[in-house]
Amino acid sequence: MNYSREEYLAICRELFDFVLKSAERYHKDHPENPYSEILRKHTMFSYLLRTGCYECEIFPELAEEFLAAADKDFVSASEKYRESIPELASWNVEGACRWNEEYAPGMSLRWSDPHPDLPENWCIFHMWNGRRPESFLSDKRYFAECFMKIMEESVKKYPQYDTLYTFSWLLSEPRFQEFFPEEWVQNMSAKHPGIHANLGFLGQFLTSRMSLNKKTAAKYLETGILPYQPCSSHCSFESMKKHLQKHFLR
Repeated sequence: MNYSREEYLAICRELFDFVLKSAERYHKDHPENPYSEILRKHTMFSYLLRTGCYECEIFPELAEEFLAAADKDFVSASEKYRESIPELASWNVEGACRWNEEYAPGMSLRWSDPHPDLPENWCIFHMWNGRRPESFLSDKRYFAECFMKIMEESVKKYPQYDTLYTFSWLLSEPRFQEFFPEEWVQNMSAKHPGIHANLGFLGQFLTSRMSLNKKTAAKYLETGILPYQPCSSHCSFESMKKHLQKHFLR
């Protein structure tokens, strides 16, 4: 999927407007937090300013100026930087449209090394939309095959892997839930009540075309609560394979 810079600028403008409104919404419930902290840690600001596929870790000078100004007068800073921040973000159009190289060609899932805070047999999986501009949830067989592949590939390096695990807002999405067995449902954690600046929380505000999801954005701005609160879960490779083969791979 490709955008011209002008097309991507329009997306950036819409996302920055949502960032500003999100900061105001969060500040309403957490007035003790300075706006700069809210923008850094609880909105899509770091995603907007990414230089590739992931959230920005070091903000450019213009962004730091905006954050400092926001602490002094948020309304004034919002108007002053309303055009310049999207302009800055729009120069990443090539990086934003590029394939995420952490994922194998054609894949929307990847697995990672063992995590020190989790059992050594748990295989953490991560998600990225490898079908854009369509959703990876729109082709059920494709997505089921992605799961089968990461289970097959991960044990080649880590033979102890026998359990899938992840944390994401997608676990609250009914279309995502249907890919998993009852064991996964029973193991789901409590919903996380917070909001943090990464796509595990905020990916729900993006469409498959990387533009603002206006429906979920409107719900959040109205309530201050994520429409799809993230949580974690796990299930065995064995039960996952049986479920996928029964429902999607026949």
